[in-house]
Amino acid sequence: MAGLCNIKILLVWVIVVADCSYTITPFKFGFQINITNGANGSYSLNVKEVNQSETRKEILQNNNQNSSFRTHIDLKPCVSYDHNLTMNGKDTCKHSDNKPVRTTEMTEADIKPARCTPGYLCYRSKWDISSVQITSNTISAVPCSRDKQTFCIKPDYNDICTNLTTTFTQQCMKSSFNLTEFIKAANFLQPNEINQTPPTKLPAKIGKLPLNCPDLTIEYICSDSMNMTKNVSQLEPFTDYTCTGQIKENNVTIVTTTALQVKVDCEAQNKSQCQITGLKPFTDYTCEVRPTYKGNPVNQPAVKTIKTGAGVPGILTGVSAKVEGRNTIIVTCKEFNHFNGPQRIYKATLLHNGAIQLSSSEDKCKFIFKDLSYFTTYKLEVFTYNGRYTSNKVGISIDTLYDYKAVIGFLVFLIILMLLVAYILKCRKSQDVNEAMMLDSTASE
Repeated sequence: MAGLCNIKILLVWVIVVADCSYTITPFKFGFQINITNGANGSYSLNVKEVNQSETRKEILQNNNQNSSFRTHIDLKPCVSYDHNLTMNGKDTCKHSDNKPVRTTEMTEADIKPARCTPGYLCYRSKWDISSVQITSNTISAVPCSRDKQTFCIKPDYNDICTNLTTTFTQQCMKSSFNLTEFIKAANFLQPNEINQTPPTKLPAKIGKLPLNCPDLTIEYICSDSMNMTKNVSQLEPFTDYTCTGQIKENNVTIVTTTALQVKVDCEAQNKSQCQITGLKPFTDYTCEVRPTYKGNPVNQPAVKTIKTGAGVPGILTGVSAKVEGRNTIIVTCKEFNHFNGPQRIYKATLLHNGAIQLSSSEDKCKFIFKDLSYFTTYKLEVFTYNGRYTSNKVGISIDTLYDYKAVIGFLVFLIILMLLVAYILKCRKSQDVNEAMMLDSTASE
């Protein structure tokens, strides 16, 4: 009989479980579950985003046949979830339509200010807001490392002392709302983020405050290696200082800066000139400038290689000329290295009675002037050109020789002419004698 009673109890329990059903409806931050005809025991509510694989689970302890529960799972706002209710890993309660259910939209009231990282603007919600696009001035929010329900935005340096608007955009229909927060300097100005640029000139200036904070001031105190303190306007060049600033708002200190090592070398504004004379033209020189302060060398010397500008070439030496072939003049000079410019050109001009007859340019100092007039005095001017300047001219005079071949030919012509004349005269004389003899013979008869 005892075994039969157990069987009856089991059959009754199965019938009761088979009739179990539940409904699921959204409410702020989660779902409400209503179980009907449910057996006593632990139920597992499983939800996951539609088309996603990650499942979130919450255990519900049912002590009544009809019960209501509100979930405490971190759900995303305005997102559709698939769901089921199981007991002992099996579907024990049925849902009327098995359709996904969507959470409610998030509102401004669901967002609360929070703290996570110094210098960040943070918000927290009971929602899982990882699916919400949170931006401010195109800067996206990042999750807090120690609280996944908190997201933070790092305001820009120049956002300090302004109203910063943060936009929350949800997935469903891209609905959004804005929250505006004033970024107080005392809360968001971090010592390690203050723009401290070591000065490069005197009087020194250190630190750059946010642009929109007219009530902020910064005062620096600097100490040298002897622990002598000075304010920024009293700093001397080429001296090591450690400077710390106090940022004040309406004369109340709100931030102390990190220590800054300062040494003003004054190189940036050193624009004096040094003029050195007596240098050779178009020559490479290495110049070294070493600054001193109070008689002591400071910094490393500045070294620079400079080429001087082109100058007038030197005067040619060893200029000579000779006549070759009686009417050809050849001009030469000694090797020359004082061009003092980028080009090396030799030039020669041939003149007669002050008028230029011929000109020549060569890369070596040798000129040949051919087919000149015989027995003529010429003047030669030889000089150099370096692409910009011309040297002083070296002048010499030279005479071409007689054309002896022409003289010999003329003399031969004269001799032949004289012989011809003598021959003609002789012939005429002989003819006159013959005629005279003939006249004498006629007279005798």
